[in-house]
Amino acid sequence: MAQAKKKDRFNSEGFPIHYESGYLRVYTNPSGELFVEDVRSGVKMRLNPARPDGLEFTTNGRVQPVVVTGTIGWWVTPRG
Repeated sequence: MAQAKKKDRFNSEGFPIHYESGYLRVYTNPSGELFVEDVRSGVKMRLNPARPDGLEFTTNGRVQPVVVTGTIGWWVTPRG
């Protein structure tokens, strides 16, 4: 039985959505940057592999450090 072709989906800016479930949406732009968005709050994170020694991380939200299973993590919330 042939599989139905998955329809391409795009966000409001015309970028392809790679994952969307519940309140999480992941998409990329033509520059290869990865965006993770919480659709409830509108908070977005941008990951850019532009640096040779790691990733660049930017957000439109407020960032607070947290500890998650012994590692450092970041809690990103809307600016209030």
